[in-house]
Amino acid sequence: MEKRAGVYARTANEDGSLTAIPLQEDLCRRLCDEHGWRVVAVESDTASGLDEDRPGWSRIVNMAKAEEIDVIVASDPDRISRADSVYTMLNELTVKHGVGFATVKSGIHTSPEDAQVVRIRMMFDDYESDRQKS
Repeated sequence: MEKRAGVYARTANEDGSLTAIPLQEDLCRRLCDEHGWRVVAVESDTASGLDEDRPGWSRIVNMAKAEEIDVIVASDPDRISRADSVYTMLNELTVKHGVGFATVKSGIHTSPEDAQVVRIRMMFDDYESDRQKS
């Protein structure tokens, strides 16, 4: 059965950097093509990763809850969110609705255990980012 993918891209600002939304979308579409997933939605936000009130993200989550998509795809876990609570919600989407998530950077995650591994990786990424700023 062909999986339906919802692509999500986020940037804190439109500065043309490597986190630019068109680049993220392109990377995600390539990942979907590699796995034979059909992209049925592309949503994006220009907002902080700590901001949980993001319209594009809300639409992706609602599609997942309605089981209109089978996998959420982003370029990097930190593009989904920098808020720890979001990874708890991703676990719930996996358990209750069978929706996995995949990122170009960290691979495909279809179980609650996978989401926990990504959560731990993100903690280390945040630590490293903070350390480099010091």
